[in-house]
Parts: sequence; structure tokens; C-alpha cells
Amino acid sequence: MLSAFSHSNLHIPKHIFLKRFISNNVQQETVKNQSRFSRYVLGGSIVGTGALASYHYLLDSQQQRKIRINLQSVRRAARSFYLGIKIAADYKWNLWGLDDNSDEYNNNIKECHLRSANKLVDICIKNGGLYVKLGQGLSTMNHILPKEFYVTLRKLQSQALRSEGNDIDELFKEEFNKLPSEIFKEFDYKPLAAASLAQVHKAVDYEGNEVAVKLQYIDLQDRFVGDVFTCRCILEMIGFAFKNFNFSWVLDELKDTLEKELDFINEANNSKRCYNELKNLNFVYVPKVLDNLTTKKILCMEFINGVKISETTEIKKMGLDLKEIDEKLVKMFAEQIFNTGFVHADPHHGNIYIRTKEGTKNKAEIVLLDHGLYDTITEDDRKNLCKLWKYIILKDENKMKYYSSKLKVEGNFFAKFVKYLSAH
Repeated sequence: MLSAFSHSNLHIPKHIFLKRFISNNVQQETVKNQSRFSRYVLGGSIVGTGALASYHYLLDSQQQRKIRINLQSVRRAARSFYLGIKIAADYKWNLWGLDDNSDEYNNNIKECHLRSANKLVDICIKNGGLYVKLGQGLSTMNHILPKEFYVTLRKLQSQALRSEGNDIDELFKEEFNKLPSEIFKEFDYKPLAAASLAQVHKAVDYEGNEVAVKLQYIDLQDRFVGDVFTCRCILEMIGFAFKNFNFSWVLDELKDTLEKELDFINEANNSKRCYNELKNLNFVYVPKVLDNLTTKKILCMEFINGVKISETTEIKKMGLDLKEIDEKLVKMFAEQIFNTGFVHADPHHGNIYIRTKEGTKNKAEIVLLDHGLYDTITEDDRKNLCKLWKYIILKDENKMKYYSSKLKVEGNFFAKFVKYLSAH
């Protein structure tokens, strides 16, 4: 304060002196306030961070995982929306002002399809989980999607996640409140097979029986709603920018499929129903489910030794006849399609195993696996389909058209439908 009355200030007019005096004090007070504010911010940040860290530490592992998943979902969503904008812009820029029927338009749109498909493959791999499964689902829609899409997206068929030991232990603790070592005499942490939603491990129970344990990736159900919503927004964004290629409706079908596949109790029930409906075919076997060790995320069943139906060389080495296997395969699916109406909807080579029937030397037995997806065919549709097949063989085109219309296949789709059925 005394410095304000220094000798140099004595010759300054009083009003100027007071102005300077007030200004100096205001500046000093402002600096003090800024310094105080900075300390408050720093202190608050430290306390807030500490409080959040303490709160996170007090949560159990499942709650901690959900927080982590929510943060990761924001990152996946941001990455996906950015991709959607890039794809939409690519179509708009390269097709702007072009006639839909021109050669330039056709060439440009094929290039756009290919670039977009490659971008989708990259983002599915980066985001993992349900994105990979959705991409795999899209790759099978060769009757809807442009060739550039479904061919490129097939790269995702070989993509699969891997659960580490800690995730496996955590999953068992959440589902059974026990570790695998407390449930099984032996448990192999190395998976026998892995797919986009789950992986399969081999174990031995305390009675000495070999069992197959299917484990869902621990975070998939927590991610489901957010990831599906993000995918829908992206597809709608692309559809808004390019009206001829709005495939957001495809997601509705895939969403229903995924919901079923993520419920292993549903799969267990399907498996038991399939077993009961096909037990009259003595060449078909459906593995038994262990209900006491099955939850929505863990499915336990008897272990089966066999070879994939696609491994024809190995099948021949077993002394089995491929023609006999073909006939049995047709009979098995014919029983489901035309008689029971409860049809396995995912019969790829990894889900159909062949082994030698017990008590025989060279008779094949078909083992049907993975019962997560089934379609139901009504009795009326089964009858109409039978009639359609009959008249395809008799080459009666009028009756073929009639029964195709009963199956809601009419107009330009009739010829393709009949050709498709007769070719397979």
C-alpha cells in the first residue's frame, strides 16, 4: 500500500493518481482470483479423479465391465458414423448428375460398391463382436446385395474373437458363481473352435465324461442394443444419401436372428426338440444337453468325435460311402422341411459331422450341431411345397405357377424360384 504513495506519485494530479491506484489494486486482485480459481480447478480435478477411481474400484467386475463397454461403445459409434459419412459422400460425389442407365453410372457404382464393401470389412474387424456377425450375415445375402458387397464381405467368415482365461473365469463366476476348475475335473482353456459369437472348449466332468462347453463372449449381450442401433443409423444414413441402396430393413432380420443366437437356453430347447423329432431316423444323432450346466451364456453338451461333412477325404478313410451320406442328408432335411416343419436354419459344413455308427463298421451317422437358429414352416406351406415339387417333376407349368403363388412367389420371381429349387 505504501508504494502507491511513492515520491514519483506526488506530482501526479489527484484524479489520475486515484485511477492508477484503483487499477493496480484491481489487477492484483484479478491475478489473485485467477490463481485461486486455478488451484480450485486443479484441486477439484484431483478430488474428482480420486472419487471416480475409488467408485470404480468399489464396483464389482461386472459393473466395471459395463462402464468399460459403454465407453468403448461411444468410440465404436463415432468410428462407425464417420465411416457412414464417408460412404454416403463417396456415392453422392461419384454418381452426381449421372443417368442411372448410362455406362458411366454402372461403372462408377460398381467401384463405389467395392470401396464401400472394403471399408465395411475394415470397420467390422476393428469393432468386432456383433459387427462381424452382422457382416457375415450380409455376406450370405447374394440374392439381395450387389456382388461387390457379398463377395467382399465373405472375408469376415474367417474372423472370430478369442476369450482369454480371465474372461472365461469371469463368465463362469457370473453364471455359476464358480470357476471352471470347481465344476469340471478338467477344463481346456484353449478353444477347439471359435466363431463370431462364441467359442467351444473341451472339458471332463467328475464322472469322467467328455463334454463340449460353448461360451458366449462375455460382453456381447451388453453391447447388443448400442451396436445394433449404431448399425441401423449408418445404414439409414447411406440409404438417405443413396435411395436405391437402403438396406436398413435387412438389420431387422439380422437383429431377430442375433437375439435368438445369443440365448443359449433357446438353443438347448431347440436341440432337445430336434432330437425328439428326428429320433425315428436311426442314422441321425443330436448331442444331449446338460441342463444343469446351461445358462443364457454357457451351453454344455456331450462331446462328439467326428469329422466335418466337407472333409470328404477323411470320410473315405473311415470306409464310409459318400453316396450313402448324401442320401441320408437329404432324408434328414426332408423330414424337417416336409414333415416336422421345424428346420435347422444354419446347416453349414461346420455344423454337420459324420462318424461311424456305433455297432457297425461302415455305416455313417450324421451328427447335427449348433441349434441356435431354426425356422418354422406351417402345415399349409409344407403341403404347397410338396405339391410344387410334384409338378416340377411332372413339368406341369400351370400347376407350378399355382402352387408358387400359394407360397407367395409370383410374377417375375416365379421362374427364378422354380429354377432355384430344381437346381438344388
